[in-house]
Amino acid sequence: MKKFFNHFFVAIGAFASVMTMISFFFSIKWNEHPVLTWIVIAFIVIACLWYACAQVRRKKQIKIRISENFQLKVEEGNLFEQKGIIVIPVNDYFDTHVGDGIIEPKSVHGQFIENLFKDRLKELDDKITDSIKSQGLQGVEVAPRNNGKNIKYSLGECADVLDGGNRYVCVVTTEFDADNIARLTRDKLSVVVSGLFNHLEMVAGRETVSMPVIGAGNARLNRDAERILHYLIDYFDFSLSEKKILGGVKVMVPSANTINLGRIASIFSYKAE
Repeated sequence: MKKFFNHFFVAIGAFASVMTMISFFFSIKWNEHPVLTWIVIAFIVIACLWYACAQVRRKKQIKIRISENFQLKVEEGNLFEQKGIIVIPVNDYFDTHVGDGIIEPKSVHGQFIENLFKDRLKELDDKITDSIKSQGLQGVEVAPRNNGKNIKYSLGECADVLDGGNRYVCVVTTEFDADNIARLTRDKLSVVVSGLFNHLEMVAGRETVSMPVIGAGNARLNRDAERILHYLIDYFDFSLSEKKILGGVKVMVPSANTINLGRIASIFSYKAE
């Protein structure tokens, strides 16, 4: 409501200034025209209310132009309802076991497995392994883990899983720490995004890339989703503007999320379409 009234009183102030100038130049004495005065007041109030409502109305989609070859769209929706290339943040072992402290079921990683591969885990493992081998990625073997794999990979490395006409790009986003908790530190977020987009530039072609707000889920960055999204857009603009992602990138925001796309649009208004 605070934002609504701020916009309302700004509009009232603007109208008051305009009406003052009109009264001065045309020597209008409003007290001599009570009916006209009330009509004008009613019009101004209605116009200001409409303006304030329009300013605070929840945006569900914004477009930001990063470069000629990189168009960004941020919109509310379900990541798994998208088509084309879909980015899935995973841990540094490309694990496929959900639960037991390995993969959080409610994470994007967990939903990917539970929704699409729950009864096809071996098929998923084989596809991940084939993709890793085809790229020549060299993991590091560690001691056996309960329910988890024992070869770990670097942040930003990707494995492609083709299924149902889509290409799911699984990107290493979190690392298990000494306490066996998967997390991403703030100083390494750029490493993840850079590695991801190096890979996307090679495989995307003209397909649209859909991705979540990387780091806003179970990565434990200790920053709210809107601030992370702000950082990602800045990083795209400053560091990835030369990338050719011809089909564009969609950052999908869950409808229940607290991200204010209107506020994001106002911050990046110089690039918004």
